[in-house]
Amino acid sequence: MQIERAFYWGIVIVGDAEDADIEELPTGSGIRSARRCIVIPVRHAQDVEPSTATNSGVDRPFKVRVTVVRAAGHESLLAGAVETVIAVPSGRLASGDADDTTTVAVRPGRVRVIVSVNPANDAEHVELTLRPESFQT
Repeated sequence: MQIERAFYWGIVIVGDAEDADIEELPTGSGIRSARRCIVIPVRHAQDVEPSTATNSGVDRPFKVRVTVVRAAGHESLLAGAVETVIAVPSGRLASGDADDTTTVAVRPGRVRVIVSVNPANDAEHVELTLRPESFQT
């Protein structure tokens, strides 16, 4: 699954599609995770080059690409990647923000996710790699 859109909140939230509450997360500016969700800072939609902005605001917001892939095997982590486990009791893993979310079916329960971002700060591409044991068969 892949989405590409503007993230006006400057974050991507990953968690159970039926869990409306974001639990308290550790403080910090990087990728943060807790028992039920992951929060990934991304390049803000209004953080654009001057050539794409107008005097009245931004007419072409910056878009971030989020890709969800199934791991082919138990390969090693990429440098800078974060691996975590979150609870997804509904079996529907959502990725998005307050404006919109996209879901993918997973096995209900605990889901192992590897989060890779590029670049490391103000990410423009987020890759969520789900371990094979997390997918429904």
